[in-house]
Amino acid sequence: MIITIINEKGGVGKTTTAINLSYCIADRGHKTLLIDADPQGSVLRWQGISNHKVFDVKPYPEPITSLIKKLTCGYQHTVIDTPPGINDTSWATLLACHLAVIPVTPSPFDVWASSDIIEL
Repeated sequence: MIITIINEKGGVGKTTTAINLSYCIADRGHKTLLIDADPQGSVLRWQGISNHKVFDVKPYPEPITSLIKKLTCGYQHTVIDTPPGINDTSWATLLACHLAVIPVTPSPFDVWASSDIIEL
């Protein structure tokens, strides 16, 4: 299963959600891949300071559209941390995923800002 963590807004917890979800899936014994598709590379930095290697982490490739299936081969579950906004990368991950998770903070503005992604 491919799960995309996506939101137009930054700072809503996409990376934290992606890391925690990947950990929970891997902790249940499933071979899990976390793709860091955000150019900020927060997941890769987190992996560099973490003492626990429970799941694999790969940086985002360009162009991601043609490589998602190749990267996910051999994994039971793949979680993709996307950059903020709707761009080619996030759109490609939406097309490839089985499930999209849209984290939001508890404020009306953040919920409103997510409406464009929900409409996709």
